Amino acid sequence: MADDKKPKPGPKADPVDDLKWLVGFLIILGLAWFLSGAPERSKDQKKPFVEPAFVQTK
Repeated sequence: MADDKKPKPGPKADPVDDLKWLVGFLIILGLAWFLSGAPERSKDQKKPFVEPAFVQTK
């Protein structure tokens, strides 16, 4: 009788399905970046790095 109440195994993990989800998510994220105008914003920046607020001289 104890054998009747064994938990059933769940669905097996498929790495290909996980890879498909990851690629799909990256494509959607890339499209959102592109449609938000990010390529144009990156061209506007002559210096992409933040300059320090103060510079110490010796």
